[in-house]
This record gives sequence, C-alpha cells and structure tokens, in this order.
Amino acid sequence: MKDFGVYIHIPFCEHKCSYCDFFSLAGSGKSEISRYFDHLNREIELFSSESNVPPQISTIYIGGGTPSSVPFVLIDEIIGTVYKCFGRPIQKEITIEVNPHSAIRKNFDEYLKAGINRLSIGIQSLNDKELRALDRIHTRDICISTLKSARTAGFSNISIDLIFGIPGQTINSWKSTLDRIIELKPEHISAYSLMLEPGTKMTMRVYSGKTALPDEAISIEMFELTRKLLTENGYTHYEISNYSLPGNNSIHNSNYWELIPYKGFGLSSHSYFDNIRTWNTNDPKVYCDMIDNNKLPEGGKEKLDIIDRINETIMLGLRKTTGFSFNKFGSEYGDKAAEILRRKVDFINQRAGFGVMVSREDNFICLSKKSLIISDEIISSLLFGKDDKDRL
Repeated sequence: MKDFGVYIHIPFCEHKCSYCDFFSLAGSGKSEISRYFDHLNREIELFSSESNVPPQISTIYIGGGTPSSVPFVLIDEIIGTVYKCFGRPIQKEITIEVNPHSAIRKNFDEYLKAGINRLSIGIQSLNDKELRALDRIHTRDICISTLKSARTAGFSNISIDLIFGIPGQTINSWKSTLDRIIELKPEHISAYSLMLEPGTKMTMRVYSGKTALPDEAISIEMFELTRKLLTENGYTHYEISNYSLPGNNSIHNSNYWELIPYKGFGLSSHSYFDNIRTWNTNDPKVYCDMIDNNKLPEGGKEKLDIIDRINETIMLGLRKTTGFSFNKFGSEYGDKAAEILRRKVDFINQRAGFGVMVSREDNFICLSKKSLIISDEIISSLLFGKDDKDRL
C-alpha cells in the first residue's frame, strides 16, 4: 500500500451553524462522545490489522464538527492510536480544527505536546454582526484572543478560515476583516465564498426571502480584493480559496488535489485508494454496531472508470492556481484524451469575450487570474462525458 494521508472526523459540535452542511452532531453528552471515540480507536486498529502491507502515513488532519469541543485526553488517545498503527507522518504535518468559542478554553500547550503542529481556526469574520448572521457563537474579540493564545503557546503554523458573501456584509466590512487578519499574520488563510447548501437553515432563510445575500457583483469584488490584499502582503495564492506565506501550503489538502491516497476514519468520512472511493456510514448506531462485529463501517464504494479519473484530474488540478501538466495528462490517459482536452480548452478560449480564460502554456493547463472567480463554470465545460468516452 502506498503512503496515504489520514483524516479523522470528530462530528461533535456545541452548536450547528446555519450555513454548515458537514455531518455533525450538536448537543451530544459525555457518554455518547466517549463511546464514539472508543469505536473510532477500534476502527483505526481494525483497518490497520486488515492492511496487507504496513502502510506509511503522510499527514494527519483532525476535522469536524468541532474537534476542540471534546476533552483533550480523547484527542491525545486517538493520535496515539494512529502512531501505534502507522507510525508518525513522514511529512510531519498534524492539523486540528478549532473554533474560537471552544479553543479559547483549551490549553494549546497540550496540543503541541501531543504532536499537533498546525491549527486551523474557524474565524469566518471579524465583524460581530456578520458572525451573528452565520449563527456563530463567538465574537471578534474571542477570535483575536484565540489566535494570540495559540501564538503565545508556540504554534508557528496557523491557518484561519474566512467567509465572504455573508448577509449584510459590505466591501468595507470585508476589507476591515482582511486588514486585521493581515496584521495578525497567520501562516495560512482560506477565504471561501458563502455557499447555499441544500437543507441548511441559511438556504431556507434566503429562499424564503427572510435573508438576502450580497449581489454577485459584490461577491466578485470581494474575491478580487482578497487576492489583491493578500498577495500584496506576501501571501501566495496557490489554490482558488487558499493563500499561504512561503513554505506554508497545506500539505494534507494539497495531497487531495494531487490525488494522493487518503483514509478517513469516523462517521461519514471518505477514503480514496487505487481508484476506489469509499465512504463510512453516517448512522452512529450502524457505525458502532459494525465495528463491534469487527467490520469496517463502510457505507458505500465506487470504482472510478477512466472518465471519472480524467474528470477528477481536471477538477482537482484546476483548483490549484498552477494547474496541472498537460504532458502528464497525456501520458496517463493517452493521446486521444489529450487531444479532446486540448480542443475543449481551445473552444473555451475562443468564446471568451474578455481574454484568455484557460491558459495552456509550457505544457501546463491552468485558469487565468480573470477566470478564477468563475472556475466552476469553466471546469464544468472541460469535463469529459459519454461522447468523449466513446472517442477514447
């Protein structure tokens, strides 16, 4: 088995935010949390025992949910189980997601002692009105205090999440958040446009007319302002929504975009090995029952055919601002596939009314700066379909 990244899903939250569609459980008791971690440890051990070749892991990412809302001893134990089964990650990046409301009460020293060397802090905004619009339970002051506490504890690799396009947000309020974040100088910044996900409270509020999002033109201006301010202040724009100071790209997430194998543990987590994608059940009872019966808690799987793999390469490769190698694409999928992709790129460039939308220079394909904001539309135009499969 090849090296792979480990993702550990901690589904527990103190509060479910209105815009979030990630699998999470709010208001769980101590016994429920303890039982989950007991089975999570056993899932890791079960997978390890069933592996034919002792694998080596590349990174560890502990996400959620809100991992910082559970007792540290449980986090420490789960990291210990990963070390016992797979050794320490060769790329030496261990990340944990924290929310300011719960992290402010945590001892960051304990995370460092456990081997965690990267924090991802869900700040989202430094405007209290905007935080309330997102149903966040922390404030601007708590966000800043959390970041400073982490720095004082000794964390030298801190990432923060921000959201633009929030109801009531203006260009000026977004700029104010960015300016203050730049002053605090985290090593990594993820800046996402607010998405209306099916079934969330935010989506229902918008569709019912109770809440209004900023105009699309305003959101585009916010995206451009983000890129301008961050790059002017030393951050590299290395992925559509991600920026980093030199040497601080997220290794774990970058591995996703490079189609490097990964294994997810916990409820609703996903895995990718040998062109097979699997996912765990999201039913807590089924999850525990399957592990109690020494079965991995798999909820489903799919084998990617050549069209699936081509489309994964295009979708993930074009999220990186550097794009992907056209030569490597041709070597992996064949000359016919490379020719089909070349024609798609040429067609998009010819119909663009405001300049090059997809660049193909030095045998690399990437989105132009002007087209990053409409990346979803462009990427969709490049994906292969049934007719393309018949031509391969």
